[in-house]
Amino acid sequence: MPVINISDFSGGRNTYDEQLMLADNQCATGSVNVWAPRKALTKVAGTVLFASFTATASSRAEWFAYEPGIASAYTMYYRIHPAAGGGVNTGNHYPWASLAATDSLTPLGYTTGTVSVSGASLISATGSGTTWLTHVSAGDRFRVDASASSWYKVSSVEDNTHLTLASALPSAAATGSAYMVQPAIGAVEVAHAALGGNILMSVISDAVQIFDGTGMLRQTTQRVAFLQIFKNYMFGARTSTAESRLYWSAIKDPTSWPAANFIDIDKDRGKITGLRAFGNELIVFKNRGMFKVVGEVFDASNPTYAVYQITTPENFSFNNNKAVAEYKGDLLFLAERYVYAYRHGTNSIERISKLWDGDITRTPSDPNSVVGGSQRVSAIAFDGKWIIKTIDGNSTDCGFLDENGAWWLVRNEGSTAGEFEVSMMAVFQPENAAAQLILGENDAGRLFEWKLAPTGKTYEDQFIDSAINSGTKTAITATWLSKEFNVGYAHFRKAVIYLLKQAAGTLSFDWSIDQGSFVTNSVDMTVGRGQLIRRSLDISQNGSTIQLRIKNSTVDQTFKVFGIQVFYDSIEEDRKA
Repeated sequence: MPVINISDFSGGRNTYDEQLMLADNQCATGSVNVWAPRKALTKVAGTVLFASFTATASSRAEWFAYEPGIASAYTMYYRIHPAAGGGVNTGNHYPWASLAATDSLTPLGYTTGTVSVSGASLISATGSGTTWLTHVSAGDRFRVDASASSWYKVSSVEDNTHLTLASALPSAAATGSAYMVQPAIGAVEVAHAALGGNILMSVISDAVQIFDGTGMLRQTTQRVAFLQIFKNYMFGARTSTAESRLYWSAIKDPTSWPAANFIDIDKDRGKITGLRAFGNELIVFKNRGMFKVVGEVFDASNPTYAVYQITTPENFSFNNNKAVAEYKGDLLFLAERYVYAYRHGTNSIERISKLWDGDITRTPSDPNSVVGGSQRVSAIAFDGKWIIKTIDGNSTDCGFLDENGAWWLVRNEGSTAGEFEVSMMAVFQPENAAAQLILGENDAGRLFEWKLAPTGKTYEDQFIDSAINSGTKTAITATWLSKEFNVGYAHFRKAVIYLLKQAAGTLSFDWSIDQGSFVTNSVDMTVGRGQLIRRSLDISQNGSTIQLRIKNSTVDQTFKVFGIQVFYDSIEEDRKA
């Protein structure tokens, strides 16, 4: 008896070819929240709460990064958009840090010297040992440490020892009081990089901030849109007035940026729109091209570097600096709505996303802008996977290439307005523990861990529900849709599914004959001898094509399907008989 046999589901989504042309192990458009890490089909993992920021009275995290080695007390750095209070303008954003996943973040700021405030109505603070003209600006936040929860907006800075607040402190502060001024950071994209025990945070429209392990200092260096570490130099690219310029610091010293340390990269190719260190090459992305910088010495007195153009397609347009990450030794990135691969040491790029271009639906509306996180497409490498996160209104999609090069789509389910509207991602690596993939959201100051099988864990042991919001789990709707199998003309007898026994749950196993309505069936996943169970379902229908579907959308349920067989008898006579 002829049989359709599916024993490998690892081909991933194919949204390009017609359903009849798909490989047997690929799945069609309509497949979401599933993948096949070891050829067997399973529901994709969900997210769990990683950290919330209620202790900071914050509304949301607009940016975060994992940077160990700067200070023993911190590994995670954030830009927080705080709730109103103390006359603080909620349009500003401020830096915070934490050691690990914690509800209690520590504000970062300028703390040199001491202050005194005399009289409840007096709104000038007099400093001792301070340099406020350099390190404080209007819009920053001020507090006296004795009243650490009360922040007051800085209205103006008169000189190095006097500043004025937008509203009065409720009581006096004695001479010699400890204080903090927390710098305001612009709401557009934050560039950051760490070198020599310092982490720099740069916004193209604002001053550069540096955290040296103890406090935040403003730098007089160029306000750049992008930062990278390469060959022990810190590189910065693109300012508001020099949009094709690449700068670099003194070697191993990001606090010193010699005036002669810059070059302009082909102004005819538009603005610099991205920067990425990649092995022995520094890749410079522009609106309409790519370049690589190679060399070891960048001192102006004896430079040994060179700049080479990388060949790109005629219609090439790059505008997603965050949508770049390494994968299997290649640099993968999004340009227009295509994913390209650049291989180290070559001079050209290759489009690799032909089969799933239709899943990339979001790019910034202005390709020349340096926009906030809510408009970004973001990519990251994690545990052998290349993951890209896109935003569309109030929903978020994550697509990823798995270890075998197959593409899968993960759609955020059940989100309320505002959730996951930020494309931020970071890999958090606790000491002596498995790496964690962290996703940002834009509603109530929370970060989530995506339990996508980090190193050291098995795929079967992963958490299986989507984000816990206010203590409520939201089920993942998982759907797998096969290719359309054409057998000429036949009598389809039965379908057999082989799956892993589960502690609870049912699986919807359905089929459509000749593109008709799906016949739905419920498979009990809890009954059977041993761990591998088999279910046989009667079809008894004539037709030419059959398409199969697997679904599960119940909280705390997953599945693992090893194979499907469809038995049929060919019919030679006229199909109308």
